[in-house]
Amino acid sequence: MPVERIEGIEVSETVVMWASSYARLLLWPIKPTRMSAIEEEAKLGQTFLDQVLSAAESNTRAPIDGYLLIELPAPPPADLAPVIWRVETSTQVCRKQIIWPIEDRWGWRGILNVSLLGLPKISSTGAGAPWPNLTDQEEELSSRILEEGPNRVANSDVGSRDL
Repeated sequence: MPVERIEGIEVSETVVMWASSYARLLLWPIKPTRMSAIEEEAKLGQTFLDQVLSAAESNTRAPIDGYLLIELPAPPPADLAPVIWRVETSTQVCRKQIIWPIEDRWGWRGILNVSLLGLPKISSTGAGAPWPNLTDQEEELSSRILEEGPNRVANSDVGSRDL
């Protein structure tokens, strides 16, 4: 969804947000000329997302989960590794991940570390999507969970080690 300007923060037209009733995932691209300012850009994105989360929470009166995805246009120089580590491990406001394009199967460094919070539910598994092969015992457990609910099954199986 398009992102609007919020008090005092210049928002690029390349900023994108995915939203659901319980979460927001914000993609905050950094321009090539700003690569050395990763921490500053992360703080801007974090401040922007904090304002978005606060507004959403005031409407729902429930906590909204947030995830800031910071996109670099290219792999950063090695001397920025400590900066990237600091940003990604910071617990202020929300989870953060810095991604950049790489030559591998997935095309982006760090993309597999991003949880899918805030994205719409998948309506179908699609043609050819793999489905796990379950043992008879796993099928039985899955059926029980669907019929009885996870809490009841977990409580009834306390002490059982054959799950």
